[in-house]
Amino acid sequence: MGYDIAKEPFKVKELIGVSPQDTVLSKRLNCWENLGLIGKVHGIESKELKRRSWELLETMGLTERSKDRVGKFSGGMNRRLSIAMALVHEPEVLFLDEPTLGLDPQARRAVWEYIAQLKGKKSILLTTHYMEEADFLSDRIGIIDEGRIVALGTSEELKTNFLKTRSMLISAKDLTAKS
Repeated sequence: MGYDIAKEPFKVKELIGVSPQDTVLSKRLNCWENLGLIGKVHGIESKELKRRSWELLETMGLTERSKDRVGKFSGGMNRRLSIAMALVHEPEVLFLDEPTLGLDPQARRAVWEYIAQLKGKKSILLTTHYMEEADFLSDRIGIIDEGRIVALGTSEELKTNFLKTRSMLISAKDLTAKS
């Protein structure tokens, strides 16, 4: 990307989109207004901002509620809007902290599929407690324990190494027998 973060911090920030675990939305605004606020901060022209906002609202399944105040939204709707806000300026680097926390299974799958489409187009750093999410979305996975990376590799590498080093076999005889 070619920028020195110490010398050009604002240029670096322009390249980054962030969707934090605790959503940062203005509850008094609607979806359009929240997206518009972020878009204007990033200097997106009105026509382009409207196009991008509409596309993201469709992708995140929020078009029907796009004019409702965000304060009336469910946690899952807030998460989807937060992700849209992180993407509205088309960043090159995307930080997603627990992107599907609080989403129902259908919405979770839709967000996964959208994030998967971004692979190869953006650098994405995703934090999650859901191993199936990491498995589906990640090229490389780092497992952190007490602030330290304790394992790093592809999903397949981690599964293979984990199974080789720590496995437990439990056997039981006739668990349904009455005493």
